[in-house]
Amino acid sequence: MSKRPVTLKNVADKAGCSTAVVSTVLNGSKGNTVVSEATRERVLKVAGQLGYRPNTGAQMLRRNRSFQVGVLLKNTPEDRYNDPAILDYLLGINEGLQRADYIMNLVRVDDLGRESTLDARVFRELMLDGMIVVGFVPEGCQEAIVSLMKNCIWLDTSVWDKNSCIRRDERGAAKIAVRKLVAAGYKKVIYLAIPDRDELDRTQTHYSHADRMSGVRAGGKDAGIELEVVHVPWAVSGVGFPDLKDKLGKDTALLAYNVSLARRFINYAAMQGLCAVRDFGLACCDSSLDVDANFPGLARVSFGRCDMGRRAAEMIISAIDGASPESEVWDGSWIKGETVR
Repeated sequence: MSKRPVTLKNVADKAGCSTAVVSTVLNGSKGNTVVSEATRERVLKVAGQLGYRPNTGAQMLRRNRSFQVGVLLKNTPEDRYNDPAILDYLLGINEGLQRADYIMNLVRVDDLGRESTLDARVFRELMLDGMIVVGFVPEGCQEAIVSLMKNCIWLDTSVWDKNSCIRRDERGAAKIAVRKLVAAGYKKVIYLAIPDRDELDRTQTHYSHADRMSGVRAGGKDAGIELEVVHVPWAVSGVGFPDLKDKLGKDTALLAYNVSLARRFINYAAMQGLCAVRDFGLACCDSSLDVDANFPGLARVSFGRCDMGRRAAEMIISAIDGASPESEVWDGSWIKGETVR
């Protein structure tokens, strides 16, 4: 025979106080009830002894909230692992939401280009108090999300407004990387970029593609150095760096758009019998926790995605509470590593 659930009144009777006091302590009820620290500690101790568990359903009805925040990611059958660094954001978001007793609900989307994807249960049944959109999403889907979600934060997306957005200063990061390479004595920089067709169309790609390219060009111009852009194809097999071996030298540094290109180039160089510092310099415009653990020697610009995720969580909770958080642009910081002299 199952035990009857412990109620607020049970806790109140044993703690020697009113149910209003217990509700304030355990459920965060708002009102005129003032609770001393000693009483708070006594209520928490008694609740633990009795095995009290909050009635989430009752809290949701009373406060008209689900205490769930959705996190929407680009995810297609053709490109399920498009950006492993997004995990850093997710860790930060989850930590930030947990601090406020919210649950992160990862929204699965097969193809954000189709209207049918917005038929997910979380949209149909209004299960979420708010949404954090992470990374690139097509324009059509952006409009649909705005129409469906009252509270929305755009984290590292191509959406930008004076409120509710948080992103990285990608142009500034690229300029930092070029400046550091020039300061290290390199006379030429080869920028390893994504395919040209993606870089040109802002509506169909992430803002970082164009912004990093702009920053690299501006940094090269400011320094007065030789700059070459190499668009690296998305290689299914092989590493995709034709004719680069003859362009390398001790005074030449390669700057990769992302960590994936940096890793691919290191593999290519190793197959050619070449290594960083001795035969060329190598840096990257981005970083992640995975890089910190498995490629710590890479010279790179870091943004602290976990911290950005925590900040996005704070912003969405602020929006749910009725505020309109101002948008933020985060600066990158240089990590010298061991792949430049």
